[in-house]
Amino acid sequence: MKKRIAALVIAASLTASFGLSAYADETEAADIVGATEADLPAEPVFEPNEDYDMWTVVEYTIEDIQADLVCTVSAMADMSEFYLECNFYGDDQMTRTTYDGTEYTVEEDKTGFMGGDTPAILDKAQEQNIWIFFDGAGAAETEAETEAETEAEGGSEADLPAEPQFDPNPDYDVYTVVEYTIEDIQADLVCTVSAKEDMSEFYLECNFYGDDQMTRSTYDGEEYTIEEDKTGFMGGDTPAILDKAQEQDIWLPIE
Repeated sequence: MKKRIAALVIAASLTASFGLSAYADETEAADIVGATEADLPAEPVFEPNEDYDMWTVVEYTIEDIQADLVCTVSAMADMSEFYLECNFYGDDQMTRTTYDGTEYTVEEDKTGFMGGDTPAILDKAQEQNIWIFFDGAGAAETEAETEAETEAEGGSEADLPAEPQFDPNPDYDVYTVVEYTIEDIQADLVCTVSAKEDMSEFYLECNFYGDDQMTRSTYDGEEYTIEEDKTGFMGGDTPAILDKAQEQDIWLPIE
């Protein structure tokens, strides 16, 4: 097949910045890295449907009759709809199926033969988790995700603005160090900020004149919510510190 393709890198759950459905979050579809046609379990028999965002190939056996199929499955990036094509003993098969995260609904079945096996084939497609994006469909998101992941994974402590005073929290995915000044009292802080990969939650630690400080904050993409503040002192400054962490954009993976 002569088709330009872009690899799908999803991040897991990633939600608005990573463009995946609830199902993708649950199955950690962010684990899809660098998929190409060489990664597929078989050569496609049918071209993927370009009205969709991505595609894969599934090998499937109808056990009752020991019929081996090679299915091309095209899908929307949020896994809400699938287009399946295969050939069964000379007859081209097609189904179009929607998915609500729990149940498949076969909307079209070209021959009336494949509807029963379609859910199992689509389950296998999602389980094997090898998807290739069509060029241009989601490519901008994919490139941004790849760049962000490279930055996070490619850094070292030498890139940080200061030496961390606290170890990162191993319950999180990435961390950074932020230098911050409380202007009213000219207090300089060196904060270790641990974060979930999708930036939905942060864990901040620093020391203020001998007192260890900690806040845990959630983030909905617009607003921070302070869930915990160890001393009751840092809640007011935490959003500014977390904004600075995201702006400087130096994240190291937590081993």
